[in-house]
Amino acid sequence: MEATEHEKPVAMQPKGYTDVFPRKDNLFTLKEAMPYDEIYTKVWAERPRNVACEEFKYWFAFVVMGVLIGIVGFFCILWVQCLCDWVMMVMHVLIYSGAT
Repeated sequence: MEATEHEKPVAMQPKGYTDVFPRKDNLFTLKEAMPYDEIYTKVWAERPRNVACEEFKYWFAFVVMGVLIGIVGFFCILWVQCLCDWVMMVMHVLIYSGAT
């Protein structure tokens, strides 16, 4: 029996009664899924826009990310320098403690 557009809509059976394949329900064929790429949806394309506000948010996000990445980079440089100084101190102690 093939599904046609003129069949009466049949809802899905309750949980636990879905052991028949193919399923007998056809109600899902009347619905339409949202596209996976949200930027092409009608809601996104036809939204009310404030271009100046969106541009500000765009550049503000870049500034915030730049500052955060700069701070993290600064602390990484400090950590590496402290680590190098500690290694030099340990090597100095190890080298000169055995030299008599």
